[in-house]
Amino acid sequence: MARIAVDIDSTLYDFSTLAREGFLRLARERGDDTLKRGAYHPWTEWRSPTDASGVQAFLDVLDYCHDNDVILEQVPFRGSAETCQALASEGHDLLYISNRRVESTEATEQWLKKWDFPLSEDEHELKCLMDEKRDHIADCQYIIDDRPRTVIDFVYDFDWETKMREQANRIRRLGPDEGDPLYEEAMDALGVCLDLYYAEKDNTEAFENLHAIQAEAAEAYISKTRRRAFVLAYPYNQNLTDIPHLYLAPTWAGLNDYLVGKGVLSKPAVLV
Repeated sequence: MARIAVDIDSTLYDFSTLAREGFLRLARERGDDTLKRGAYHPWTEWRSPTDASGVQAFLDVLDYCHDNDVILEQVPFRGSAETCQALASEGHDLLYISNRRVESTEATEQWLKKWDFPLSEDEHELKCLMDEKRDHIADCQYIIDDRPRTVIDFVYDFDWETKMREQANRIRRLGPDEGDPLYEEAMDALGVCLDLYYAEKDNTEAFENLHAIQAEAAEAYISKTRRRAFVLAYPYNQNLTDIPHLYLAPTWAGLNDYLVGKGVLSKPAVLV
């Protein structure tokens, strides 16, 4: 089974509405109506709030959004907890990861447990951090997130792609390993090749058949181990729809359709 990175803000619960409320709150507290721009801005891309109201104002809003009491007040998106429960029950290991202060970890953990998201020391981990996620999700095969840069960097990570291709090329040369669904078929095909060789008969067709089985096993390995991103759709990430191996849906029910379609879940955890 796979390790799956799961974002929190705008993925497990509604962050954009909360942040807009933060801008309105900040404008009222400081008597500066220009800060309301962050609340009314269309947010067509992730940096829009900082363009509208400035970097410091957005950082102050983030502090409000990630206040312990505010975190505990949030309500998860319909189907998010059920989907994480289903992923865990099918043997996947979840890594909840969020760009928020380390000091927010305890409140975030309480929130996850409150809404029955799978969380444990041995399997399902939580990381709150202020640096890039990339190094912390290096061992994950799938990600559920909303931020364009994060999911693109994840899916097209050079190191992961290189290791996957190297193993696929080995399978294409040497054949599938024992336990692979095509292993027995490859062994039988190899036996036919050798029998024809020792009988001093033309085994060209038999070798072509063996090579076809090895190529099929290599492509199956790539499909099985390829990184994929499942993305909750917003105006700032909808241009990702044409990028291979990124799957956007407007709700968690839609994400379930993709998770089942790509073999990550055996059946939907959310029905509509």
